[in-house]
Amino acid sequence: MLALLGGAMLSFSACDDLLDTEPRQSVSSEVALTDITGVRAVLNSVYDRLQVNTYYGAQMMLAPDVMADNLRQTTPNSNRYTFFQNNTQGLAIWGTAYAAINEVNFVIKGIETATTTEAEKSQIRGEAHFLRALLYFDLARIYGYEPGKEVSGWNLSAVLRLTPTASLADADMRERSTNVAVYTQIESDLGVAIKNLVAPSTSAAHFRGNKAAAEALMSRVSLYQGKWQQALDNAKAALATKGFTTAAGGGVTATSVGTSGLTSKANYVNAFKTQPNPESLFELRYIQATESLGSNESLHSLTSTFTTGAWGDIVPTAELYNLYEAGDVRKNMYYSPATPPAGVPSTPKETGLVYSQKYSATGGAFTDNIPLFRTSELYLIKAEAEAELNNLTDALLDLNALRLRSGASVIVETDKGTIIDKILVERRLELAFEGHRFFDLKRRGLPIDKQDPTPSLDYSNFRVLSAIPADQVTLNPKIKQNPGY
Repeated sequence: MLALLGGAMLSFSACDDLLDTEPRQSVSSEVALTDITGVRAVLNSVYDRLQVNTYYGAQMMLAPDVMADNLRQTTPNSNRYTFFQNNTQGLAIWGTAYAAINEVNFVIKGIETATTTEAEKSQIRGEAHFLRALLYFDLARIYGYEPGKEVSGWNLSAVLRLTPTASLADADMRERSTNVAVYTQIESDLGVAIKNLVAPSTSAAHFRGNKAAAEALMSRVSLYQGKWQQALDNAKAALATKGFTTAAGGGVTATSVGTSGLTSKANYVNAFKTQPNPESLFELRYIQATESLGSNESLHSLTSTFTTGAWGDIVPTAELYNLYEAGDVRKNMYYSPATPPAGVPSTPKETGLVYSQKYSATGGAFTDNIPLFRTSELYLIKAEAEAELNNLTDALLDLNALRLRSGASVIVETDKGTIIDKILVERRLELAFEGHRFFDLKRRGLPIDKQDPTPSLDYSNFRVLSAIPADQVTLNPKIKQNPGY
């Protein structure tokens, strides 16, 4: 069964691993490779895998901020993010990602011979390559350094597998590829995706891979590699694909914000209670009746308290919260309950805390869609790329576009280094609770300076990289573990 074959992708695991990868849709590989219904089912299974709480369902959105200086646990709490806060445990998506990659590989192979329209073939082909690029990008940034940012020359990244593994007989033991090779493959997949996908023309189209999302991911991938012109070009392309227009350099005024792709100040808070978010290029959709992660694992439960049973485990650090200016609408994304919340756990939380309403259970009890690419991020990518290219005027236009629409003060600056620092701060303000901060520091080779409540982490510390699962290293002697583990 194809449902069992995803485990064979775990760089060549034992049979025990195969039993842990059952998706919701289970079809034989023969059907998946010839029948369009099977191809669609396997593709849907890939989206399902991204939704689990150990991937984008919770940890990929919260842990990178907890591992850095944006978020922290409350005390007392459920202790589920203690290891992330102490940087004694990294993200662990290896098994889920490779199971999904194997399914993507089946889709990429199967769609070429499936009986359907050329338009659907192109759409599915594009979605599959987009998803494989996203999966490999996540593996690359969690388990390896970015090209040019290696510590002591360590350049190993993910294990590249680009064809489906239909049985254990098809599996083989492979070494980890270099970070350059993995990023090259990611860019290749995105090139195919952009060529085959179309602009999202309906609300539902934002819940699947689309051309604007692929261009946005290419922009983010380029940013991580320091390919500034490519990052800038693809950010512009993604905005153009969505039909948004900006002034030269991306400048936005109070009257032009509606055509810029940025949500207005008046609608900012409500945008996160809308599905899809008006700024979304791609978001994971959750069906409340069948896909809610519930009171224990959902983003709503982990970050808020205004629903009975919510934990409110994860809150902004005082440092982050104090960065918001008084007139900044993004400060309205936080609230302070009049009394310590009841519910789970029964022990009262700390007093004086503020909680986030970025995930407000819009889709039903404990259920929110998760925006993975927003236009605000594209403006921040444009600003950073422009600054690095010494287009400082344009960089400030893009940076101030976000600040103008948010009600924050305009930044006036002429020093390149200072402008880049302010862009990184703006990323903290805009993208909090969206899983960027740890990776922003990592891709720039910066230390993680934590003020509350745990010590800092130098970039050279081995814990900047997550550990390859021990069973993978044991079962496949060709896989080298990351240093320090």
